[in-house]
Amino acid sequence: MNRPFALMLWDWALLYLKYHQTQKKSPTHLAFPTDASTICGIGICTHCIPADLKLTGSEIFALNPVTREIPPMSISTSSPKPPQWRVPFSFSLLALSAFVVGGVVWLSAWAESSAGRMASSAERLLSALDEPLKEKISFKFDDAERLNWHFIPRVRKGLSMKEMTPAQRALAFGLVSSGIGASGFQKVTTIMSLEQILRDAEKGSGPVRDPELYFVSIFGTPAAKGRWGWRFEGHHLSMNVTVEDGKILSATPVFFGANPGEVRQGPRQGLRALADLEDSALRVVQALNPDQVKKAVVAEKAPTDIRAANSPQAPTDAAVGITYGELNDDQKKMMQGLVGSFANDMPDEVAKAWQEEIVAAGVDKVHFAWMGPADRTQPHAFRVQGPTFLIEFNNTQNNANHIHTAWRSMLGDFGNPVTK
Repeated sequence: MNRPFALMLWDWALLYLKYHQTQKKSPTHLAFPTDASTICGIGICTHCIPADLKLTGSEIFALNPVTREIPPMSISTSSPKPPQWRVPFSFSLLALSAFVVGGVVWLSAWAESSAGRMASSAERLLSALDEPLKEKISFKFDDAERLNWHFIPRVRKGLSMKEMTPAQRALAFGLVSSGIGASGFQKVTTIMSLEQILRDAEKGSGPVRDPELYFVSIFGTPAAKGRWGWRFEGHHLSMNVTVEDGKILSATPVFFGANPGEVRQGPRQGLRALADLEDSALRVVQALNPDQVKKAVVAEKAPTDIRAANSPQAPTDAAVGITYGELNDDQKKMMQGLVGSFANDMPDEVAKAWQEEIVAAGVDKVHFAWMGPADRTQPHAFRVQGPTFLIEFNNTQNNANHIHTAWRSMLGDFGNPVTK
């Protein structure tokens, strides 16, 4: 939106400098005929331009639209005066252009960042709500509700998709998509859709199942400065993002679940919402040799669920299992694929930040632990843990067809430092 204006200032400066150089060779006043063919809508005849003053289309756009000419330089035949230390007008234009363009570039970079898209998406959603709905969706940043995350079916605060109009719902999905990658967004919508399968299977005998009972909450005021955050949550889904001064401070905890883990009947038979996450880990454990298995498999029976569900910080227990440094090259590539399958569900800059943290803290300190049989059809669980992160995955309920998995920060979820 600001680009044409910034380029116009920049092009004026460049054009003035070029003209200044030309005047040193020839003081001829240059004027372009007003009946020339139109270029950029201002009527300039390009064949009248001297060969040593080459103008690009953007430079032509910067010419005076009224006179179709470049202002002449004054030529003096009097005795030369001593040089005066003054800033040339051309340099002033260049400096002004650089300042304006720099500001526009900064604003554009912020707007194009994930945090910038989140803020604009949140603002668009808020502007589409009436006051009662704004009150439901809005919380103070330091409200205790911000840390009250969970993935079970329960009564929630915030504004549900069900309460929104189709237009408002579209804007809400715009906010969700700003905080997740393409593969992650596919998982989010698929997880939501599984509620209909549960509703059909349970026929009202279980908790309320509704693909529209997913809630948006906004904490603080979305802006380029200061702290604010948002959450999107419902059964088997929790996304929690904290932003500070236009940058994502935290994108954890992030939780995905799937029930059923695999749809085994009906028109959607064979669907596995979280297949890549589960299969990547199975490839690692199945590639281990007997000695490595002794280190990696830390329990013959898998625990019944992930740890620290609903806790505002990840468990601080020491990592267990086999280390990355104890794997061979092929196994290391599989481990990279496993971690990447989780990280790449996030926006690119979040995935990159997570992976850079892992490398900076030392990849050889990353542990892989498996629990239960190395068989997708049997109850199993795994963890991947390093100094900066924790992945937990559990598929034990409903005869190993009900998945819970989360990425937690060992540096602190919600942007809050870990306390031990």
